[in-house]
Amino acid sequence: MKNLECLRSLSLSLALALSLSAASSARADDEKPAGPVGGASNYVVALGGTVVGAAREISGGMPVGGVVTQNAGGAIPDKFIGSVSIPSTELRVGHGVSPAFMTWVQESFQGSGSGVQKDLEAYTCDVSNRMIRRRSWLQSRAIALRFPGANVVDRTPGTFVVGTVGQEFKLEPQGSGNCPQVQPSQGDRQWILSNFRVDLNGATQRGVVAMDPFEVTLSGSAGSGFQASGVNISNLKLTVSAREAREFEKWYEQAILGEQQNESQERTLSLAYLNPNLSKELVRVEFDGVGIVGLEYEDAGAGPGAERTAKVIVTLYAETLNFKINQP
Repeated sequence: MKNLECLRSLSLSLALALSLSAASSARADDEKPAGPVGGASNYVVALGGTVVGAAREISGGMPVGGVVTQNAGGAIPDKFIGSVSIPSTELRVGHGVSPAFMTWVQESFQGSGSGVQKDLEAYTCDVSNRMIRRRSWLQSRAIALRFPGANVVDRTPGTFVVGTVGQEFKLEPQGSGNCPQVQPSQGDRQWILSNFRVDLNGATQRGVVAMDPFEVTLSGSAGSGFQASGVNISNLKLTVSAREAREFEKWYEQAILGEQQNESQERTLSLAYLNPNLSKELVRVEFDGVGIVGLEYEDAGAGPGAERTAKVIVTLYAETLNFKINQP
């Protein structure tokens, strides 16, 4: 009973919210899809009792006991389980996830208190859509959202990685019956990372050939639910053709090398993921309060065609981030 009670007393640290990438690489119990279920994934996700879509991967979230060691003076120390913590859970989802799910993610970064806490469930299903297990994280909220970046030569389908944290955990290790049905999404097939557009102060920057993955995380502390204290946006890194980087060079000269190192040099930036014929925005991410941090040249040598392949790497910060998912 003591350990069960411990599950209801979640202990979170600031590092949990800010270490999404490190946490995922350290987990040995990560689950990955074994095959399609009804044309979709073998993970079905529900939020607040309503199915919101399929997840391509789910990792973490399994409670872990802290080992306490006591030495009573003998040769063999006494060990037992003390507090039990619930690590953050990561879900990799595509464009086809329900708008209600992504609205909840965005509200988790904008709101506070119990209003953004909802029960999160994950069904693991076999190839016949029979339920293998069900995990539930009660009173969950999103604490991290990772975007995949973009690259003109990357034909990979786009996905989000959503980090969540719950206050209580329940496990149904041997499920019975079928998993909820999830229909394949047209948007999942259309969101390809090579189809994108970057605008700076509303003007399209045609020389941008890549944007590194970036994430927004929520810092906070335990208490009566996760109490948010701040939103953190990772630095943004753009790769720009050197022949079309003059706008970024002038910005760097003014803000870093010149005498105008103040907020007047901040701009707006947007990243739009486009459908295959580039006629419609599938996902739009808008940044405000964007400042330039650094600029580096990636020369391609002195051989033929070197000017065409030379790149400029631009690093930026952003104060705010908003995103919108559109129907395909």
